Amino acid sequence: MSAESAVQSFHIRRDVLWKAPLLLIGAVESNSRVQVSESMLDIQFGAFSTTIPIADIVSVEAVSWPIYRGIGIRLSLQRTLGLVGSTDGVVQLKLRNTGVSFLGIKCNTVSVSLDAPDSFIAAVQAVMPT
Repeated sequence: MSAESAVQSFHIRRDVLWKAPLLLIGAVESNSRVQVSESMLDIQFGAFSTTIPIADIVSVEAVSWPIYRGIGIRLSLQRTLGLVGSTDGVVQLKLRNTGVSFLGIKCNTVSVSLDAPDSFIAAVQAVMPT
């Protein structure tokens, strides 16, 4: 990334149908975002926020998110943390051992629904170590 674009910001996609229920976790447009810098990924989805070092990201890819997996902040038995406001535009980040903690559970995969998933994937891949 150049100095001009040291931080890129991506909005977490929140479908109209889910905007009212997502208010329960405080997820409004101003605090539903992922920021990518050369060294960190900052995620905020309503009341939840976390920072992931870029060096901890193993892979980033678009994935499907079936509605039965739920909307909002989701935890699965496979140690996946979902931060989703839509079943569209979902991107999955696989992490090294450190992972992200939610309610005391360490997750090694984070899935986020984004307005611009392809641009986000390109931004993360551009700063990931090769």
